[in-house]
Amino acid sequence: MSPFTVQRPGLRLRIVAPAVLVAIPALALLVSMNLDRRKQAELEVVQKAQQLARLATVDQERLIEGTRQLLIAMSQSLDIREGNIERCSSYTHALIQQYGSTYNNLGFANLDGQIVCSGFGQPVSVADRPYFKLAVATRNFAAGEFGVGRQTGRPSLGFSYPVVTAGGVLKGIVWAAVDLERLNERLTDSRWPPDAKLIMTDRQGTVVARYPNWRTMVGKSIAHGRVTALIGSRASGTFDFEEHGAHEIYAFEKVTQPPDSGLTVRVFVSKEQAMTAANRTLYGSLAALGLVSILVMIGVRTAADSLLLRPIGRLTVASRQIAAGNLGARAASSTSIPELNELGKDFDDMAAALEEREAARLQAERERKNLEQQYHQAQKMDAVGRLAGGIAHDFNNMLTAIIGYCELLLEDPAVGDAQRSDVREIEKAGRTAAALTRQLLSFSRREIVEPVVIDLNEILTGMAASQSKPPTWNVLRASRADTCRRLRVNMFCSRSSMMGAV
Repeated sequence: MSPFTVQRPGLRLRIVAPAVLVAIPALALLVSMNLDRRKQAELEVVQKAQQLARLATVDQERLIEGTRQLLIAMSQSLDIREGNIERCSSYTHALIQQYGSTYNNLGFANLDGQIVCSGFGQPVSVADRPYFKLAVATRNFAAGEFGVGRQTGRPSLGFSYPVVTAGGVLKGIVWAAVDLERLNERLTDSRWPPDAKLIMTDRQGTVVARYPNWRTMVGKSIAHGRVTALIGSRASGTFDFEEHGAHEIYAFEKVTQPPDSGLTVRVFVSKEQAMTAANRTLYGSLAALGLVSILVMIGVRTAADSLLLRPIGRLTVASRQIAAGNLGARAASSTSIPELNELGKDFDDMAAALEEREAARLQAERERKNLEQQYHQAQKMDAVGRLAGGIAHDFNNMLTAIIGYCELLLEDPAVGDAQRSDVREIEKAGRTAAALTRQLLSFSRREIVEPVVIDLNEILTGMAASQSKPPTWNVLRASRADTCRRLRVNMFCSRSSMMGAV
């Protein structure tokens, strides 16, 4: 076989292949549906991240708004406006007891930044704190940055509000430090989705809140991170982010109430986790499609073997047996496919016809051989006839001489009566032999011998007379029968037959 010969697929493969090809559109449709499902899942991930960022932003805006309302109320307190340290301290201590779950310190600072009264510790200066500078500069509510309380030593995020007299004179600021440890603990205790992470930073990019594992990140700066660069100056948005092999969807939103709070909420959700359900559905669908395809192929193969390949195999075996000379082979196809049944019947009819034709051919061959034998026998007889004709011609010449001498002896007066009787017998035998010789010549020349009428008594009497003398022969006793009729026979054939009988 040439190395470049292409092996043609078998019938079983050609039957099973369409069943496999039918699964290809189903597979394409399944993959297309899964791609749509993945896109939908990705869209849902983006929407989920956006919703979580919005919820976290709203929660922080509520916290900030509550802090602003609390600071406005503190700025209107007479205990603070009158500058009475004892009453101011009692007032702030009472507020700490009431709002201690949210704030780790509250207080009032004069224009020099010195704390006049607060909920904890000795008076210290906050003149360098951003919330103090902003409130004094803008004479409005201001949000600070991450810092560690100088009186409490706890991480906090400061907010401030100016204290202005009725005449419009700025007297100082009231401030509130949001306890970041308690803020992060509330995030941990909340029903935050386990597949989502949260980071909140101040205007300097320092982490003030994180879920989960806030203790390792709060207070660290991510201002120069890739995510911070991607956020830029945008107020909100989403983007894909891949780092260390993890593919995540980021959603961010800046706290705009107040507009200069500088707080940014970042939520990121893992795409791999979100795609798990879609992938699980795809794998399940592929497994189901594969199982169905295998069952279909098994069914098609079984049906093909039973309905097509086995009947065709029987036809093939029968045809090979016929080719080998066994004309009695039959397919005897039995299947539910009418066309194959008809083909099997036609094949059996053809085989029967071939068997009959072969029998007729063999009979004709035997007849031909018989005719050839007859022809060869006829050729032999013809040769024998030609040989007999030559011999008879020469023998006839001798008989002519014998008969001629017998006639001369009969005319010779010197021959006695006894000798004359013998000569006449010799002449008679010669003439009989001459008649036989003429018959042989007629046979050799293939002449038609006309039948003649003979007297059987005369022939038997003559034969008895001519054959009774030799001592070694059996004596033929013949009695004359007057009732024996005359016969019309072929003299050559009848005499031969009689000689054989004798």
